[in-house]
Amino acid sequence: MSRCVHCRVATRFGYTTDTYTRNGTDIAVTVTGIPADICPSCHESYLDMDAATEIEALLAPFFDAAAAPGRLPRPNVRVDFPVPTPAKAA
Repeated sequence: MSRCVHCRVATRFGYTTDTYTRNGTDIAVTVTGIPADICPSCHESYLDMDAATEIEALLAPFFDAAAAPGRLPRPNVRVDFPVPTPAKAA
């Protein structure tokens, strides 16, 4: 069982929404349905390494495109985190 680093309350598994930005760009990407351990007191969320790696892969195309030359209007991006499908028994 993990505990919140702020409240020291036991976290619970759930799904969260986070908005990611990168310094030097106008892009903000909102990702919904992220699996995380969440503090029921302060609502701080903690991602495991697999979820964090997957989010980095989801965000890369948006932020890499922002570094390209030229100026485009600021996009409004929303990504639904893919929900894993349960494995079927053989």
